[in-house]
Amino acid sequence: MTIRALALLAVILGAGCASNTEFSYGTPIQAKHYVSVAELLGNASWFDGEPVSVVGVAQFRRGRGQSSGIYMSVADKQNSSDAYIYFDLPDDFSQQWDAALELDGSWIVVHGVFRMDERHSLPTPDENVGQGNELGMVIICGGDHCGSPGHIEVHFIGDW
Repeated sequence: MTIRALALLAVILGAGCASNTEFSYGTPIQAKHYVSVAELLGNASWFDGEPVSVVGVAQFRRGRGQSSGIYMSVADKQNSSDAYIYFDLPDDFSQQWDAALELDGSWIVVHGVFRMDERHSLPTPDENVGQGNELGMVIICGGDHCGSPGHIEVHFIGDW
């Protein structure tokens, strides 16, 4: 199965989890890419700076050290997996928090510009010399969790 087929299957299976709350923030943009969270996770450099539309499971958190974003599935959110892309929310989103918090754990669609974090950019071959493992692979991040490879500068969020 392709990633798109898996994403569609997840949307169909998760349809019963949809929120009863109608929510819409911002203005949809013309996305160049209609992608899954998995595609952004796996190809961050390819989508860097591109307008995207993504469907996934919402996490809305506010407060110091908290981040909001989109998970690939309900199970990923419940287990706080690394299958997550965080949001860069505009300042005026603060007026939407109460409604957005009701969507936490629901399927949403997000339009925005994907930005890859610098720590996830691939090293050039010259930077790679002597740093790969025996298979020539390079560890880009370390620790228990690598975290999101980037974020979405949000233009629009809607319930799915």
